Amino acid sequence: MYTILKSLIFILLLALAPLTFSASIKVAFINPAPQGEVFWDIVVSYMQASADDLNIDLKVYYTLPKQRDKNFNNVKKVLESNDKPNFIIGVFQKKTTLKLLNLSTKHKIGFYSINTQVPDELVESSGSPRGKFKYWLGQSIPNDKQAGYLMATSLIDQVKKSNSSKQPIQVLAVSGTRDSSASFERNKGLYQALSDHPDVFLNQVVFTDWSSLSAYKKTKGLLKRYPKTQIIWAASDSIAIGVSKAIADKPILTAGIDWSQPGIEAVKQQKLTSTYGGHFLEGGFALVLLYDYSRKKDFKQDLGLTNRTPFSKISLRNINEFKGIYSKEFAEKINFRRFSKIYNPNVKSYNFSWPEIFRNLEQ
Repeated sequence: MYTILKSLIFILLLALAPLTFSASIKVAFINPAPQGEVFWDIVVSYMQASADDLNIDLKVYYTLPKQRDKNFNNVKKVLESNDKPNFIIGVFQKKTTLKLLNLSTKHKIGFYSINTQVPDELVESSGSPRGKFKYWLGQSIPNDKQAGYLMATSLIDQVKKSNSSKQPIQVLAVSGTRDSSASFERNKGLYQALSDHPDVFLNQVVFTDWSSLSAYKKTKGLLKRYPKTQIIWAASDSIAIGVSKAIADKPILTAGIDWSQPGIEAVKQQKLTSTYGGHFLEGGFALVLLYDYSRKKDFKQDLGLTNRTPFSKISLRNINEFKGIYSKEFAEKINFRRFSKIYNPNVKSYNFSWPEIFRNLEQ
């Protein structure tokens, strides 16, 4: 009798196993940058930490150096392969936005966009998530305009406090690529700040490929043209680091956006006044949303289809609070399962804020 009962229990456990230990979902991340690009390497590292916690099979497809415009080739490669993922995570670019959405729809593969939004001129054609393109499941958009505004305002306030001259404050702006909504949204924040300060004069805006080298070269040329510059507004940490090298010992303030490790180190060394970020976790939390979605917990009911990611400031005043955020040990302390409604039924509302992350770190 005991043997029969034992066999029945074993059979029952086998039957229940797929419900308890369901197969992992497959997610492809179409990285718009090559390996070695500081910000996107951080995005990938936290996505991998999230994937490990959630038992997700994550594959990252990198874009070759200086071939950002060919990023869409990886989308085609993934969707036209025999081993298709359940979902794709990627970014929008002007020339390929509609192609990406159409291809995702054609292959019936869910797409979640992070970091960028649909370019303004394509909004009418693309619509919103789950509208014209029902396989565009949702989007996490950094509040880039807010970041550009906060940084510009902070830099202007600092110069005004230390400058008793009544002469207009002269500003230069070094932005990212022309095909990135992040560039233009951050620029909008700059323009808004300038409208709040009519005594501040913007001499010129230049675009770069987001690299330090490009920013360095362009800044060197700009400073010859505008030697009385007091502020150089930079659209990212990488750009700001290039700008700071070009500034050298000149009394010019600059700051960055992205919370990259080199950016934070530059703040520590007082080469940058601050860096704004925290949005590199969008990919990791997108995996949480897609994991729950795949198990019939639709984030639409709680978070909505558009999640705007706020930026936080790191300066010398609070830099110690964020010590080690790019270390392997810190990443391992974040248990992404705690943010999932499937793994943690006690979660009533998604909260991906940094205060919440710090509250949920495992010791």
